[in-house]
Amino acid sequence: MASLRTLYPVVVAQLTAASSGQNTVVTAVAGKAINVIGFVISTPSAVVVKFRTGSSTELTGSGLNLGAEGGIAVPPGDTVLFKTTIAENLTVNLSGSVSGGIGGCVWYILTDS
Repeated sequence: MASLRTLYPVVVAQLTAASSGQNTVVTAVAGKAINVIGFVISTPSAVVVKFRTGSSTELTGSGLNLGAEGGIAVPPGDTVLFKTTIAENLTVNLSGSVSGGIGGCVWYILTDS
């Protein structure tokens, strides 16, 4: 069976955000869903990070509770970790402002469903 990474072009988006609330990571593409296959996040201070489709639908449940000087790395693989609704932004919601901001990247593919 062919892997997702050979069937679809893998795109990498920089993940940066400092403001509490919604922050767009990947802008919506008409007729396409954004399928996340890996991500890295680091933060200088404690924060809860929630990936969302659009502005309100949670993709990571109650969120990723990261401590000060913390982070998480999920290397890109052949499994879709979560995906947006078609034609919606991939966003992150921060539980509070982060001085210096969070950093990282997201690996994704675009699909029709």
